[in-house]
Amino acid sequence: MSDLDELIVASDWRDAVPRPLRYSVVHAGGIPHRAAHVEVWQGERLLVWSRSDGKLELPGGHLRWRDDGPEAGNEGAARELLEELGEAPDVVARELPRVLEALELVVGSCFNQSMAGKNNEWVSVYRVRAEVVSSSLVLERAGALSSDGNRDARWWSVASIREFAERDPLLLASSLKLLLDRQRPPRV
Repeated sequence: MSDLDELIVASDWRDAVPRPLRYSVVHAGGIPHRAAHVEVWQGERLLVWSRSDGKLELPGGHLRWRDDGPEAGNEGAARELLEELGEAPDVVARELPRVLEALELVVGSCFNQSMAGKNNEWVSVYRVRAEVVSSSLVLERAGALSSDGNRDARWWSVASIREFAERDPLLLASSLKLLLDRQRPPRV
């Protein structure tokens, strides 16, 4: 099955009624759906890469519809992280419980709209320490592509991400915008 045929968790504008729909149908129709991203922290730095459309993004992706219903956000986040780091399916299955245990939810659900209204996602964001993730495949190859076409994985400081956002805010994915919002000092 291609990624376009994969069943993902579609929802509604309130994220109240999950249902299975094909990836291609969801994106063609601008149907809201669920996604999860992971902040991988190495000290004060974060794993960030460039998507195929040029936006900077955290590892993550769509939640899948399984035989028993919608994939849980934390499970999808852990799975997506391992898959995007290039781990084989048997390694993903073996490492999933360990990564799941280490994930911390930082943003419960936030609506993100991109691609001229065709990508309408309910995004959850999780956090994990880099040492929990055993894979360094992407980081060992300059310009390497993840399984989803993401490339140029690097460790970025929050200050560097903020500088990038000030130069070109349209090239920052929603998960990184949420990070910057959480890092902003309170208004007086």
